[in-house]
Amino acid sequence: MKKKKILAFYIALILGLACIISGAGKADTTTLLLNKKYSSWLSSQTTVLSKKEAQVSLIGNPDSALKEGQAVSYSVNAPSDGLYRIALAYLSRTNSLISPEFSVQINGAFEYYEAQNITAPTLWKDKSNHFLTNESGDDLVAEQVVDEKSNHIILNDASYDQQNGLLFYFHAGKNELTLTMTAGDFQINNLEVIAGKSLLPSYESYRKTFPKSDSSSTLKNLITFEAENTSFKDTSYAQPQRMKTPLVSPYSSKEQLFNVFGGDSWKDSGQAVSWEFNVDKEGLYTLTVKNQQNNNGKAVFRTIAIDGKTPFSELQAYRFDTNSDWTNTTLEAETQAKANYQFYFSKGKHTLTMTATDAPVSSQINKLDETMKEINDLGLQIQKLTGNSNNANYQWKLSDYIPDINSKLSNWLRDLADIQRTTEKIYGSQNSKAQELVQLKLVIAQLKGLAKSPDLLPSKWADLSQGSASVTNTLATIEQDMQAQPLTIDKFYLSAGESIPSAKVSWWKSFTSSIAEFFSSFGKSKQANPKTRNQKTVPVWV
Repeated sequence: MKKKKILAFYIALILGLACIISGAGKADTTTLLLNKKYSSWLSSQTTVLSKKEAQVSLIGNPDSALKEGQAVSYSVNAPSDGLYRIALAYLSRTNSLISPEFSVQINGAFEYYEAQNITAPTLWKDKSNHFLTNESGDDLVAEQVVDEKSNHIILNDASYDQQNGLLFYFHAGKNELTLTMTAGDFQINNLEVIAGKSLLPSYESYRKTFPKSDSSSTLKNLITFEAENTSFKDTSYAQPQRMKTPLVSPYSSKEQLFNVFGGDSWKDSGQAVSWEFNVDKEGLYTLTVKNQQNNNGKAVFRTIAIDGKTPFSELQAYRFDTNSDWTNTTLEAETQAKANYQFYFSKGKHTLTMTATDAPVSSQINKLDETMKEINDLGLQIQKLTGNSNNANYQWKLSDYIPDINSKLSNWLRDLADIQRTTEKIYGSQNSKAQELVQLKLVIAQLKGLAKSPDLLPSKWADLSQGSASVTNTLATIEQDMQAQPLTIDKFYLSAGESIPSAKVSWWKSFTSSIAEFFSSFGKSKQANPKTRNQKTVPVWV
């Protein structure tokens, strides 16, 4: 009996160890999977982009309003093996500044790291449709409230780096798609699994959809709307700004008025802002954006949508070139002819949406990130080898300890040169003096100097991976500069055969405005101005 108990004990011990080992293996596999970034996962996929959408139906009959920790599953019947995108229409149910977040599992598993954290932006709007003023007549920042309207998105990563949204693999036939709320709560109105292949037409194809009208060629009309008067946005952080200059409107030599929108408050990829406007005469219009874009000489990009949809592929990431002065940018083709894009508008209310995007340079940003990690890893290797000593009198032969050090340095130089060339091409010749391009040239020269004598790296490893002037620190600054997409807008023009007012003012207007500002600075009234544009005041006590 005692022998049987001992035998049973050892059997249980062996089985327990087997379970632990098995569990550890699964944990390692899961860790590897969750650490696999989308770019790596996508490059490993051999399946083609799907050209058809899949049929989607709810599993069971759960409540479509999800709170943190709750999940909902859908049955997805895919017509073929392939990569698909997921479109979601929802209503945010949170008043928090942090938007709802959820994870996506396909057939019970996360396909890549980014699938664990997807954001469903909350829509915001100004509480009042006009700016309140203080006792001096200066505009006050409008209170932000949640705009309780449905929003529609293509699922994207947290950085909104993917121009067409994230791709997900579905095998042919029945699949299970699970959404789990990780923060906040929202109500799902509709979910679609759509074709992975982008179906946006080119501009030439879009033009063919214009209705034939005899009046379009003779239409004369000019519609103007101010950028500071937004209708709704998916971030409360993006705000109107005050600029004291007659170059923008509205302008006052006395009061501080909100008269432009954006700048550094509208620089993060994924920030979307919408303006509603009325068209009194249907027909074909050009779209002009009066803007200032003085972001260290670089180009910035915006996705442009009309009535909730990007009309053609050329507007997925439209480039705004650097300009230190206010400029009228009429949307146009990048062809040699540079013909203006035309948009057909029916009579009535319409919406223009502009979304900041770094998608054109996202692959270059990812390469920079990978290079920085590899350089940091080498720095750690050198520190471990030398005991964190940088004694210049001690000579190391690093190739004996790190055999591939020369090839690593050569690969980094090659990759950085490739990033520089590609980014120059994306930015265009007008933005060739961008700060990040200049810094890339300097860091390549710095790395070349270090690569000439790799055995001296132990005494110079701070130049490589630590310190304010190190290679990795400069690359981190370049990465941040490339991600930033600030744009300041004064107003929009929709023109049908009418000329656009100049973005500049006469020297006399500028001179008299300066004089008026000078004198008004001495005797600014502290009483409410009865002629402010809002006719309301809010006392501010300090």
